[in-house]
Amino acid sequence: MGKQIKTTNYFSHDSNARNDEKVIRLRMKHGAAGYGTYFMILERLREERNYMSAKDYNMIAFDLRVDASLVKSVVEDFGLFAFVDGGECFYSESFNNRMEAKDELSQRRSQAGKKGNEKRWAKKPKGDDADAEATSSPVLDERPQAHVKPAKPADNDKCYKRFFAEENKANLEVLLMNFGMKPNGLPVLKKTAKEIVAEWQMADKLHQNYTDWSQHLIATMRIKLKAKQPSQTDAEPPATADYQYDGGFGSKDV
Repeated sequence: MGKQIKTTNYFSHDSNARNDEKVIRLRMKHGAAGYGTYFMILERLREERNYMSAKDYNMIAFDLRVDASLVKSVVEDFGLFAFVDGGECFYSESFNNRMEAKDELSQRRSQAGKKGNEKRWAKKPKGDDADAEATSSPVLDERPQAHVKPAKPADNDKCYKRFFAEENKANLEVLLMNFGMKPNGLPVLKKTAKEIVAEWQMADKLHQNYTDWSQHLIATMRIKLKAKQPSQTDAEPPATADYQYDGGFGSKDV
């Protein structure tokens, strides 16, 4: 039996990345913790569709199990990231340059593979060889048709029900805590989510799957709730890593 190869997203990492001038300043202030946080943020960007993240330091800190103040400093204090959308989102120019080169290479390889297949199937036997081929195995003259079912975007109604399902109760309580809200704030959370989903539907905004849908919903809810109730949502997330979503949000879509 052949060895299975696990496929995963990746990005290049120079062996001397620690010696970059900006990274050195980061390490001088935050040490290995800042260096690790920086690359964990890059890993998060790699998972985003446009290699860009909402500036939701509390949510990022919760994901990385570090202080929000450390995330904020890494993103803002050393020139490692740039901001767009009025400062609501950030990205890394150097990271995007690396991913652009990788994506171009992948696209060239894909196009080369398609051309190779077209040339292979375009070749047909001639003369006596053609008769022999047709007699012995006529099926080889037929080009197989690929029936690939196109991926459907996430259904807003189904994702909303899944997000607020009873089995996600514990995860919702943690999310409320992360937003600085009390457990009785669930109706406000649901109302905010409905408003966001309605805006997505009006704008025909699509998401790849439940994972993509839930991650964008959490980030957008954080921004909206902070704008509506700054006194309730400015609280920092728990300093420890005792709380987990248990796969309720942003988990692998099944």
